[in-house]
Amino acid sequence: MFGTMGKRQGEAAIDRDLAAVFIPVQLKHQRRERWPNVAEIHSARFRSGSRFGKKLTRGRAQAYYVDVVKLRALRRQLFARVGKLAAGWVPAARALGAAVPAWIARHGTARGTISMRFSAPRYSIEMVCLAAANSPHEEMQFKNVPYAIRYATNNLTRQIAHRLGSDARTAGFAA
Repeated sequence: MFGTMGKRQGEAAIDRDLAAVFIPVQLKHQRRERWPNVAEIHSARFRSGSRFGKKLTRGRAQAYYVDVVKLRALRRQLFARVGKLAAGWVPAARALGAAVPAWIARHGTARGTISMRFSAPRYSIEMVCLAAANSPHEEMQFKNVPYAIRYATNNLTRQIAHRLGSDARTAGFAA
């Protein structure tokens, strides 16, 4: 379903965005911090200027010089969220027999549902992803939801066609 390439891309995007906005410095607690809440600054910059797939920038504003320890903590926190949005598809993937990487599965199965009906003449599989990285308003604003739905739909369509074809060959039908 998703490979380690997706995890690396997510982590690289986080590193790129943090480098675009922040410059880490060692304060050594000798002076008062000008920007003590690094997560709040990141969240504000992300909400104000980011769109899905676009790089985060600071615009014309000067870079934020922040404590390197706090920036590393924010980086770890953001890395832990990589795969959270995809976790909504874990129940569907497991029910269909697809492998799920650990970096997605660690977020649990409570963010999605699947219902399968196999009674003639109507066969149906309904999958619902309930995972939202942020509030629904922010998701719609960044257009993540339509992109994620399109991505997952195309991926699952390919997998279903492949599995039905292999099952038909196993059953003796010509593909």
